[in-house]
Amino acid sequence: MGISSLAVRRGVTFAMLYIIIVGFGGFSLLQLKLDLFPDIKFPIIAIINSYSGVSPEEMETLVTRPMEMAISSVKNVKKISSTSKFGNAVVMVELEWGTDIDKAMLDIREKLDLFKKRLPEEARQPLLFAFDPSLQPILILSVTGSGNPIKLREYIEQRITPMFERVEGVASARIDGGKKRDIQILVDPLKLQLLGIPLGNIVKALQADNVQVASGSIRQTRKEFAIRTVGMFKTIDQIGKVVIGFKGRPVPQPIYLSQVAKIKDTHEDPSRLIRADGKEGMLLLVQKRSGANTVQTANRLLKKLPEIQRQLPQGSQFGILFNQSDFIKSSLNNLTNSAGQAFFLAVLVLLFFLRSVRGSLIIAMSIPVSVISTFATMYFADVSLNIISMAGLALAVGMLVDNSIVVLENIFRHFEEKDSAWEAAIQGSQEVVLAITASTLTTLAVFVPILFVPGLAGMLFRDMVITICFSLTASLVVAVTLIPLLASRMLKIKPKDPDSVNKSHDEILDESVMKGWVGRTYATTLDWTLQNRKKTLAFAILMFFASLGLGQFVKAEFIPKSDDGQVMIQYELAPGTSLTKTIKTAAQIENILKTKFNHTIRTVVGEAGSGEGFSGLFGKGSHAGMVRVRLKEPSKRPLNKTDFQEALRGELQKIPGLKFSFMGGGAVFASGGDIDIQLYGHDLVKARELAEAIKQKVRKIKGTSDVTTSLEEGQPELQVHFRRERLRVLGLNAYTVGSTISTAFKGTIASLYRQGDNEYPITVRLQGRYRQRANQLKRLSIFTPQGKAIPLNSIATIRYALSPVKIERLNQQRMATVSITVPRSNLSGVTARVRKMMEKETMPEGFSYKITGAAEDLASSFMYLGIAFLISIILVYMVMASQFESLFEPFVILFSIPLSIIGVMLALVLTGTSLSVMGLIGIVMLVGIVVNNAI
Repeated sequence: MGISSLAVRRGVTFAMLYIIIVGFGGFSLLQLKLDLFPDIKFPIIAIINSYSGVSPEEMETLVTRPMEMAISSVKNVKKISSTSKFGNAVVMVELEWGTDIDKAMLDIREKLDLFKKRLPEEARQPLLFAFDPSLQPILILSVTGSGNPIKLREYIEQRITPMFERVEGVASARIDGGKKRDIQILVDPLKLQLLGIPLGNIVKALQADNVQVASGSIRQTRKEFAIRTVGMFKTIDQIGKVVIGFKGRPVPQPIYLSQVAKIKDTHEDPSRLIRADGKEGMLLLVQKRSGANTVQTANRLLKKLPEIQRQLPQGSQFGILFNQSDFIKSSLNNLTNSAGQAFFLAVLVLLFFLRSVRGSLIIAMSIPVSVISTFATMYFADVSLNIISMAGLALAVGMLVDNSIVVLENIFRHFEEKDSAWEAAIQGSQEVVLAITASTLTTLAVFVPILFVPGLAGMLFRDMVITICFSLTASLVVAVTLIPLLASRMLKIKPKDPDSVNKSHDEILDESVMKGWVGRTYATTLDWTLQNRKKTLAFAILMFFASLGLGQFVKAEFIPKSDDGQVMIQYELAPGTSLTKTIKTAAQIENILKTKFNHTIRTVVGEAGSGEGFSGLFGKGSHAGMVRVRLKEPSKRPLNKTDFQEALRGELQKIPGLKFSFMGGGAVFASGGDIDIQLYGHDLVKARELAEAIKQKVRKIKGTSDVTTSLEEGQPELQVHFRRERLRVLGLNAYTVGSTISTAFKGTIASLYRQGDNEYPITVRLQGRYRQRANQLKRLSIFTPQGKAIPLNSIATIRYALSPVKIERLNQQRMATVSITVPRSNLSGVTARVRKMMEKETMPEGFSYKITGAAEDLASSFMYLGIAFLISIILVYMVMASQFESLFEPFVILFSIPLSIIGVMLALVLTGTSLSVMGLIGIVMLVGIVVNNAI
């Protein structure tokens, strides 16, 4: 007894089974994580190291290069890139896909431990972390208020962020920007010099006079008392009464700190400024836990937001700048609507051709059952509900009915010949079980090779392939069980037409379905084709080669650009530009947005300088910043994201001295810009000149935009070169003098002021009026061990110079990058023109180049997916050869595959759609559809 017969005869049992399956599938759907993309573990490890006060060139020599040498022998390392900046170094290690990240981090840590002795003592504790894009903020809020900005930041940090962190699914909430409280000791150097007190004495005095020491214990008969000295400052006034020296004879009088310095309760010098909708503000970034559902977590946060808003100080408010769940829900809703439309159209087509409401309903019921069953398998396979897996379901909807149609049509044929719906259902389904199984296997054979595609393309589309394979397998089971079960109960016997008793199945089919113009047109075309075989074959071959010629008009890109409603503008001014001037430029950009594009934008946040924590390590300094724009919903704005960026680009180009580029929205997972020209060479001066020359040439290439170079103009600096003989004679050393300079101009945190549970730095530095000009640096008093004050320029030479802002390296070579944006999705064409230009470029001695970025990812993905396409054809041939028991008959069907390219090329050209990785997946899928139709 076959499974179809069992399903018909044990209808109630199978009905219960399907109710259980559908119920479990529905439950699984509620448990599936909602995310924008699949959870891809990128094989990238970052190593961060700091060495305060060291220039980029020294950082490269002392820290970066030793670390690169240490990790170069780690297994499965694909490439090592690094950036050396003032005081810190970041090394990025990219491993081969499939590498165990945890084991690789252990290996890297072991290698670095072996090389510790080659690193400076202050840089022997590098920080390692694995790159995980899923841990990016899911919600970014702007915070503005009319009160004291120091108290507002403190209140948000202590009272508000814990409220966000208590929301289920939230890992952390942190503040970016704002002002932090700082107790500044602003010293008058002239008074210090007059009294003969070194600047360092103030630091030592504060450290010595603000301590709390455990001093043992006293035991009495029955008790023990701990001894603790309580010497911490309780008020700001007490700081001013610290004794920093003595003067006068015969009885020395104490010199108090307040006599030589102003004690100011203020804020730290900001390294970052933020404007939110025209007001000074800060950002609050909320990060979800690893594995948490993005949409559910964001919904909980938004539900909690009004309650948290009420806890803000009067006059303060939140503004939603970015909500990742908005784009996820919008994308999934679009795909759900597409799947629903596909289902509706499929039912209409069934009604048109089957001319049976009952038959159409039977097949229509098979689609949701197959889809809902797929959710259960997705749950067990740990596949989230994202735009890739949903795209797989949407694409599969049309294929889910194929098996069911074949089974039902054969049941119809038997039903016309028998009086029993049960017998027709059993015999009709059993006859085609092997045929539809082979047909399903040919389709599955098409997708399976994609699972073995290496790199990002294979990881990205794994969810789609698994989803399609699960749903097709479910549709096969449904076709051989549920369809005969429903047919045996729902088909009704109609009175027979006496004239139809002796009619063949073909005649019945001709009268029922093929009677109309469709049948006549097809019959006429088929008749002409069979009578003119050579002409037909010649025409098909001609069309095939003509379609290949259309390839030159088809644009290509890695991942299609999406309208996520977020635009980020990175901008730069000349190195050395103050933070105040940089934020004014952000305000200028904001004004352009509000006056020219108010009908398109929703919120604007301007940023200047480097952020805190990890983001600060990747920042560029006070001369650079970012403007974040949140657009209105697509239906409420006249411009899409691409057109908006193009219009805004024209306006920003009018601002003198502004360099800018747009971030995001393109190759979401690409390793760089759209096109990156990497220039390798040791000489930084020549590298910068070469990069600038290439940048000017690239700008003339049609289709390029936002051409930038990684080597900026030098950062202006004052270099202090010591006269070492003079230092030795006076009993000084470079460290002592350097520390004095650092305390005078940068400031030194001497101690901490505690108030309640909070701690605030006590920073010693010169008053602002004494650290504004180079001459003041030259005249800075340096005290010898004998207590004599001498000017700095008597022991050192002060020189003006330009220092590199950063030094980039790739695979232990210095590198400069020319980055190119391609805004109109013609990546392949622009890449070809750039490559042609570079082939004509004469490289200076010791220099070489390589073209990378999304262009390289595109080429790599196309190659691997092309190989998967060929393997799919081979597997399909093997399945058909086994089915037909012939080595030659499958070629008749395979010859129809190249002809499908005609429709592909015409569709791409006529719709103006670019060919992307997703398009290639569609072409691979087309193999299965073409083969099934041909069979």
